[in-house]
Amino acid sequence: MGSLIESQIFQLTVRPILTDEGQLRLSHPLAVQLGNDAVSVFIDDRPYANWFEPHLLTRGVHTVRFSVEGYRDEVYSVVMEAGRVQTLAANPASDVPSIAFTVPDGAVIRLNGELVDLGTGQLTLEAIEYTVECTIGDYVIIRKFNAVRGRHYTLTVSVDMQIVSD
Repeated sequence: MGSLIESQIFQLTVRPILTDEGQLRLSHPLAVQLGNDAVSVFIDDRPYANWFEPHLLTRGVHTVRFSVEGYRDEVYSVVMEAGRVQTLAANPASDVPSIAFTVPDGAVIRLNGELVDLGTGQLTLEAIEYTVECTIGDYVIIRKFNAVRGRHYTLTVSVDMQIVSD
């Protein structure tokens, strides 16, 4: 039996337990589409060029920021423990402003004079000032707003009638 054990191959995972470091593994879904160089990663405000490789970090709380052009920066706090492997996957969100509409039937909406197709649910916007015109029958409401990158807007129009008795 002794010779059987001597000829076996064992697979070991060595983790640093005598130091106060843990390992952090990062992933970002856009790195597959755009390439690893399109994603910038900062750990505690220090840039990491080879962010897709595991990193040893000291025990404690660390801040990880993912930055991709055209998307909002994603910031995460990670608690590192000695000898543990932490995995962090980013969840990117586009920084293109958008607007959704909740309006009564028969309402007509125009953005900067252009008729809006309300069947699409929501529209992407540019980061500029908009004039919104809502027409219901002969009644017209006009409002202005500035679209800001990374924000989502909801335009809600409601018609309300109250009858109050004394």
